[in-house]
Amino acid sequence: MDENTGIEKKPDEYFCRNCGNVVNKEVVICPKCGVQLKELEVSKVQVKDKTVAILLAVFLGFWVWIYTWEKDQF
Repeated sequence: MDENTGIEKKPDEYFCRNCGNVVNKEVVICPKCGVQLKELEVSKVQVKDKTVAILLAVFLGFWVWIYTWEKDQF
């Protein structure tokens, strides 16, 4: 319980350091004052290897060429 405001918080909550509003621990930005409370977690996108893309393009390109070549023969 905050002595100044008399507001009680639950175990999964804390007080905003800017306005004193009770916010959930999952909140990144305070809904009352808009201050950022935590660092944003940026998900890291895994970069695909260029060699895999090149091998797939060559392999699939070869099979497309074979498929269309057989159709052109008739």
